[in-house]
Amino acid sequence: SEMMEGLKKWYGDVVDWMLTSQPGKDEQKHHNNHGTWYDVQIASASLFIGRVELAKETLRTSYERRVLAHVKEDGAQPHELERTKGIHYSLYNLEGLMLLGNMAKKVGVLKPFWEIDGEKGDLLRLATDYITPYAMDPSTFPYSELSPEGSAQRIAPLLMRAAHYYPDGRRIIIPTEDTANRRWPRQGIRHCGDLYRKRR
Repeated sequence: SEMMEGLKKWYGDVVDWMLTSQPGKDEQKHHNNHGTWYDVQIASASLFIGRVELAKETLRTSYERRVLAHVKEDGAQPHELERTKGIHYSLYNLEGLMLLGNMAKKVGVLKPFWEIDGEKGDLLRLATDYITPYAMDPSTFPYSELSPEGSAQRIAPLLMRAAHYYPDGRRIIIPTEDTANRRWPRQGIRHCGDLYRKRR
């Protein structure tokens, strides 16, 4: 339709601007969530407008640039932990990494990121394991988090994705049902735990 063609042209103009403008180039170079979400936007918009090769080119390098270079062997994301909202940005960046992994699988340029177990280990699992206890109880977080409220709610959809990525049920930390009922009865954590246990 005319509306869809206009929308695709608009997204194409945005992609071109991100690739060629100085602000866009600066974002691409960032090592924190800015760089991760730059790749997410380029890859997803390129797939939408039919520039599949550009999406593939972006995703081929995303694991090395955004996961290997960003996540440490213990699962910490140091570029996010140095922020004033370390839990929030760790979760935000992890969400972007999961989306990149999904798109990489969709276009067939890499194994899904959660299936890559390299010298540093399975980094998506480790990153999820690292931040989950702090999202459950921000008072234990050893870094700055100026807005701890809602951390459990923010991690809920990531735990649901993790339950899908790791169906053997032994590769991710999930809150117990008792803990979930006491702390977050309306925030989806119980459902995540139930889903995870059913897959074990």
